[in-house]
Amino acid sequence: MTIAILSMKTNPSTENATATKSLAVLLAVATVLYSIIWFPGFSWGTYAEMTDHKVDQMDLYFLLFGLMPMLFLVLIWIQGGVPTVSSSAWIPRWVPKHRLLNSWSRGDIFGMAAVVLANLIWWFVPAISRIVAPPAHGMGGEAPHEMTVRLVFDKIFGWAGMAGVWDAGYCILFAVRENAFAKTVLGKDGGQYHRGLKYHIVFGYWSFGLITLHSLYYILAYLADNTLAEKILPWVNAYGFYNFYGLIAWICMILMIATSVFKVRRLNYRIFYWTHQLYVPFLLFSALHYYVIWYAVVGPLIYLIFDRLAPRLRFKRQTLASIKRVSHDTVRMDISNPSGYAYGPGDWVNVLVPQISSLNWHPFSIASSYTVSSNLTLFCKANGPWTSALLDLGQKEIEIPVKVDGPFGSNHRMHHKYQSLVVVAGGAGVAALCPYIVEWAKTGKPLTIYWSCKRYEDFLPYQELLNTVHQHKWINLNLHVTRDQMRDCKQVDVPDQLLSSKQDQEPTRNASQFVLALVVFVFGALGYVFGRLFVFSFNMDYCMSTDSYIAGGMDQFVCWYWYYFGPLTLPVVMSLLAGFGWIFVASSRSQRVAGVVTLEQQWTLDMIQSRFTVKVGRPDLIFFETDQRVAVLAAGPNSMVKHCETMAVSNGHSFFQESWKV
Repeated sequence: MTIAILSMKTNPSTENATATKSLAVLLAVATVLYSIIWFPGFSWGTYAEMTDHKVDQMDLYFLLFGLMPMLFLVLIWIQGGVPTVSSSAWIPRWVPKHRLLNSWSRGDIFGMAAVVLANLIWWFVPAISRIVAPPAHGMGGEAPHEMTVRLVFDKIFGWAGMAGVWDAGYCILFAVRENAFAKTVLGKDGGQYHRGLKYHIVFGYWSFGLITLHSLYYILAYLADNTLAEKILPWVNAYGFYNFYGLIAWICMILMIATSVFKVRRLNYRIFYWTHQLYVPFLLFSALHYYVIWYAVVGPLIYLIFDRLAPRLRFKRQTLASIKRVSHDTVRMDISNPSGYAYGPGDWVNVLVPQISSLNWHPFSIASSYTVSSNLTLFCKANGPWTSALLDLGQKEIEIPVKVDGPFGSNHRMHHKYQSLVVVAGGAGVAALCPYIVEWAKTGKPLTIYWSCKRYEDFLPYQELLNTVHQHKWINLNLHVTRDQMRDCKQVDVPDQLLSSKQDQEPTRNASQFVLALVVFVFGALGYVFGRLFVFSFNMDYCMSTDSYIAGGMDQFVCWYWYYFGPLTLPVVMSLLAGFGWIFVASSRSQRVAGVVTLEQQWTLDMIQSRFTVKVGRPDLIFFETDQRVAVLAAGPNSMVKHCETMAVSNGHSFFQESWKV
């Protein structure tokens, strides 16, 4: 239990924190209400007309309530914003009986309820408002029709598609790795990357379901009316452009969803990754189908651009790495950190090795602790073509150029509120837990480690962990071998020097990121305004004629592409160009050089056997049945982590899981 001691005198820092927290709440409410209020405002006739040289009320509403609050939330986070939700809200408390279902916390239940409520509002509020009180004029100047059963279904399933597009916008928002919005609103634990991915998946399925309902309904309706070719083929009717591009967008979404299911993703991650890039044509063709989607996706796209560019300021993207094979299936990679960026426990990076592939990025947890070494140590286990090629490359210790994207992570400290910590690691999963063990060892509080591997030699790559446990005799280390018997194994050398620094600090958020956020969002807003105001020679009568679809060159581009693409593509292009420009300026500053530290000793199999007890078989996690409440950290195979989580939550303990990349 945490006891807060409050001073009778006013503390200026407390007042500032309270003011920041209140501002974050207001900005978060404004961002959420933006999407909720947009639908009735649009459905009652306040929608963007197909005109040039005009920024209307909906555009101003988007800039003021859709984009600016998001920018200010990012700026608050960069300055170390105060979380508005207690971290305890995200501790798992309920475990479903089915093994495929995830555990639930109070925050999860509230979040999922909010997603369902938002979709019902996005879908049914505009549909019902159009049915009950249709606007005085129809879309595109059409005269209002007498309401029939068919028109009621048209409204309901028509607005399902628009609701699905808003889901797609939030899907982009929760694909952000360093989610400033989620971390500021939900707290560090609620805003972790793996929690954001949960909402990314939920919004993705909602988007797919609603857009599929929308598409199937109109295909069946056109078949019933015997007008399918006229309504969908652009060479039959000019209006076929709208529906034809909508059909292509739907096909792109089907491919993304089909390749994102768990089994396909596990079978071939590359297929999943590259088909997910279809979100670009999905958005472009969706804009051609119904141009106002920019209100839903431009803000998240600009925010995604900032998220992808910010790591270039925190860590030098192109650097050197020393790699060496340290076991029969594991490579150790020590990456130079010339910028001195302070990473934290649980952080991870994406790594690209040009000698293997110039396109494939792979994520790995950082196994080193910044308090010991400022460079990044990764343990890469061969588990596919890319990692197998890395294993072959590291047969002898060599230095190679690499590209690094990151680090990312929540860097939370929630488990420090407990008096005891239990760490459960399976195989290479211990790499993600090493920084936590090193950090906890400094506290002197009880620490129990259960570490199981298939073979005895699998313990050898993690020399720093063995040193830490050996130096702190009170740490209870339980080693287990699940398949192998004790035998003579070839000793593998490990690097005896590491780039290091003795500084101990939180991950830095510097002024360069602050300026980058301003540059990206401001130029994104300018790009949107320019896309709305500037239109080439534009003839409404010609573009809406039935013969315009045969036009070529600039006429066809202006009629069918520019007006729809401008407000969607110009914000993205201008944000990217301005962001890269600032990174070029900021990266010209001098970088700090790290020092050198030497490992105390190198462990061998004989040393492990003589100084630690190694048992054969899986560990017996008896701590789950004790009355003392402990914090539990686990990493390794999914089945093992799921089992630990179920047992921990069922016995009243607190389970913590980061966005492990092992």
